[in-house]
Amino acid sequence: MGASSAGLMKFTVFVAKNGSDGTGDGSVSKPFLTVQAAMEYAYATYVLPLGPQPIPPFTRPCVFVNAGTYDDGNLVLPPQICVMGEGYNHSRIKGNWSIDTRWSNYVPASLPSPPSVLVPNDFRSSWINVGLFGDVDIDFGPAFSNEGKLYATDVRFGGDVTLTEKTENPVSNQVIATSCEFLGNLTLNGIPTT
Repeated sequence: MGASSAGLMKFTVFVAKNGSDGTGDGSVSKPFLTVQAAMEYAYATYVLPLGPQPIPPFTRPCVFVNAGTYDDGNLVLPPQICVMGEGYNHSRIKGNWSIDTRWSNYVPASLPSPPSVLVPNDFRSSWINVGLFGDVDIDFGPAFSNEGKLYATDVRFGGDVTLTEKTENPVSNQVIATSCEFLGNLTLNGIPTT
C-alpha cells in the first residue's frame, strides 16, 4: 500500500458482519458491527476535533460497509460523513435515515442565546455504492443548515425518500443523486435536487 492510500485509510472506519460495537475500533481487523456506531465514531474522531470549518474531501471520514445486510433500525447521518459499500446489491443497510441538529449552523460559545449571529456551515455527507432499504427523511428545517449537501452515487433507495428544505431563510441545501434507483416515492419539499 502506497503512502497516499495509507494516508486515506486513516480516515476510514470499517463495518463488517463479524464486527463488534463493544470491542471494535473501526480498523480492518476490528470493525464495528453497525453502521450507526461506525458513523458516530468517525464523527467524534475526525469531524468534531476540526470544529465548524469545511473539511476537505480527502480528509472527510468514510464509513466502509463490507458486504452483508445490516439491520440498524433508525440511523442518523452525521455531517461530513461518507457511507460507502461494495455495491447496492452487496452492502445493504436496513433502517430509516434522518439528520439531526449537528447539521445546524455553528454558534460560537461567546454569543448570547438565542444567538444574533450564526456562522455558516459547509457540511457534506454522502452515500456511495450502498443499498438503503428503509425510508430516508432528510429535513433541513430543524437542523437549520444553510450549506448542507447530500450526495448519492450508485445507491438503491428501497423505501420512500422525502427531502425538505428549511423554510426560514433557505439558501443552498442540495441533494445530488447520480446513477441511483428510487424504488419508493420521492418527495421534494422546496429543496433543489439534481
